[in-house]
Amino acid sequence: MLEPTRLRLLREFAEHGTMTAVGEVCGMTSSAVSQQLATLEREAKVALFERAGRRVRLTAEGQRLVRHANIVLNALDAAEEDLRAASTPRGPVRVACFATAAVHRLLPAIATARTRHPELHVVVYELEPHEAVEALRDGNCDLAVAFTYNLIPEDGPPGISRRLLGVEPILIALPTGHPAATHEVDLRLLREEQWIAGSQGTTNHEMLDRACALSAASRPDRRD
Repeated sequence: MLEPTRLRLLREFAEHGTMTAVGEVCGMTSSAVSQQLATLEREAKVALFERAGRRVRLTAEGQRLVRHANIVLNALDAAEEDLRAASTPRGPVRVACFATAAVHRLLPAIATARTRHPELHVVVYELEPHEAVEALRDGNCDLAVAFTYNLIPEDGPPGISRRLLGVEPILIALPTGHPAATHEVDLRLLREEQWIAGSQGTTNHEMLDRACALSAASRPDRRD
């Protein structure tokens, strides 16, 4: 079996003409190059080199082996490139995401991914969580970034794997000077207040109603 590394040295010799030049190109000493090519000659069982005065040149058999080496080495290089390309993230990735996460989480992640994998092309669709999950279920995107509330557990469609990206609390914004603004809020103390909250039919709307029900607070006077 002829060693590909030695075949590369033979090809370099055919191009550059001296052991010294091959050593400079390959980062080896000329004596190391000479030893490797001598080993190749023994493996090939034919004379690959001959003296021409003070120089060494390829024999007809050596030139023939160079032609075969080009075919073999080009095929090996192509195989390595093909495998490398197959393992490198590339092409379009379609991501459905709600607006807040797109700005604060997705865009920084895309910037990092494109630095590491320049052949990756990310297409972002701005969709509400339920729309994003539906798009993923229907094959209209490759990845969905969505949120759920612990008061409204959702299993999602079958066949979709999930990964938790983070947990954030739900906060209530109160006017400066409001009596409840200085401590943890008891929803029962806000039952007479006017609220600005999610529109009817949204998960935000349903979450607030459930939170009020659990705390024995009446449904808030809401301004959607």
